[in-house]
Amino acid sequence: MWTAVLRACVVSLAMVLMGIAVGCTPDTIGGADQPPQVDDGSGAAVPDNPDDPVMGDGSDDDPPPDGTIRESAVWSHAFDASLSGALSAVWGNSPDDVFVVGGTPEQGEIYHYDGEVWRVMRVPPVPILVWVYGFGPDDVYAVGVGGGAVHFDGSTWTALSTGTDEDLWGVWGRGPDDIWIVGGSVGQGEPVLLHYNGVEFSSSAVPSNDRNASSLFKVWGIGSKVFAVGERGLIIQYENGSWFSVPAGPDADEDFVSLWGTSEDHIVAVGGRSGARIAVYDGENWTTSKIAGVPGLNSVCMDEPDEAVVGGVEGYVGSFDPFTNTLTAESSNTNLTVHGGWADGAGRYYAVGGRFVAPFVGVALVRTFGDPGFEATFPLAAPPECVIDADCGLGRVCAAGDCRLAAGCDGEDGDSDGWADSCDNCVDIPNADQADSDGDDVGDACDVCAGSDDGLDDDGDGVPNGCDICLAGDDAVDTDSDGVPDACDVCAG
Repeated sequence: MWTAVLRACVVSLAMVLMGIAVGCTPDTIGGADQPPQVDDGSGAAVPDNPDDPVMGDGSDDDPPPDGTIRESAVWSHAFDASLSGALSAVWGNSPDDVFVVGGTPEQGEIYHYDGEVWRVMRVPPVPILVWVYGFGPDDVYAVGVGGGAVHFDGSTWTALSTGTDEDLWGVWGRGPDDIWIVGGSVGQGEPVLLHYNGVEFSSSAVPSNDRNASSLFKVWGIGSKVFAVGERGLIIQYENGSWFSVPAGPDADEDFVSLWGTSEDHIVAVGGRSGARIAVYDGENWTTSKIAGVPGLNSVCMDEPDEAVVGGVEGYVGSFDPFTNTLTAESSNTNLTVHGGWADGAGRYYAVGGRFVAPFVGVALVRTFGDPGFEATFPLAAPPECVIDADCGLGRVCAAGDCRLAAGCDGEDGDSDGWADSCDNCVDIPNADQADSDGDDVGDACDVCAGSDDGLDDDGDGVPNGCDICLAGDDAVDTDSDGVPDACDVCAG
């Protein structure tokens, strides 16, 4: 199955994460009731001339096309991601608790910032992770291609069984028991819409749409408003227990990829493949604008009502004012695609991206005003996960500090939890996390006697010693029904 997934995900990644459009980028464009304008640096707005903007030569080190630059905003490398896979999303619980996800079709990657250094985190065997969202330092979720999903409990990332092998592009929730996940296979099938209640995933009905959209790319909400955006300009809204499609105007004719906002009546969605599309929600209606001369956009994040920081194809980054419908370009100093962004609430904006086709490579940027005060370095390595095989649990071996699947753990998987029966510590009940709190090689999901070794049963009555009422005989034989098995009954009858 994974071979097919990996093959398909390379195509999907190139189409969804990287985009297919390249455009020239003037500096300031906007005004809802006027043609696109470009600031030529003189202070007077003049009509945009498509022959004027300057493009880079296409190399990774060239800056994006971007007219006159906002000098006050400085984009720098947050860390050196030149040896990383492509990076697709960033989210944080606070300025000193930031997570970046990405990877390659073969393996997802996660990086963490603790306020001082970036460090590689250990990730279960899942393909590239596409989006990340959480509710605190010990409750973070990430989803990705092939139905992959992982959860962080403050110390360990654990794989989750979503029940689908469709690509998952976005995750957001009101709380740990009310999480939405969206996805789908680009260009075929139906969009994927999952709900997670903290215990299990369930599929939700996607409203019919006249756009033949097969994928939803992101979901996000604030207050009573929850929206998901996707292919071909599709926007759906959740209200009173059901989802329904909402119009976004005639210019909503290409993919919307991401959305963010600061209030129920102030939300911005971005996208576009042939060129940028920006939609603004005022509490009642969505209004979409085509931004001429700007490449397709993938990311948007907001910390203040009058500014949405956006990113997209060819390393494009910019500042969009929803009130004036004005987009101002900034310089990212990269031509790699920007895919995800996040504001830390303390003045910094992060943007991540990369090359989403082989050879995969990442870029991690941070926006400050003035000198960022640091130099980008490679993330520190993750601490060893194991020293000996026993540190890894059933079906896994320790290899160079990492726990890996043991040989022979790739056969039939009866409960479809990602673990072959021969190495599954709970064969009949799905338990992708393989949690085994008492270390008896029997997963918690089917542990007969939690806290004790299920394999120890001195009297052979099927009840492990730790939970055995009578170690001298069969607990099930209790002739006088007094709750004491006959073998240990002092006064039988």
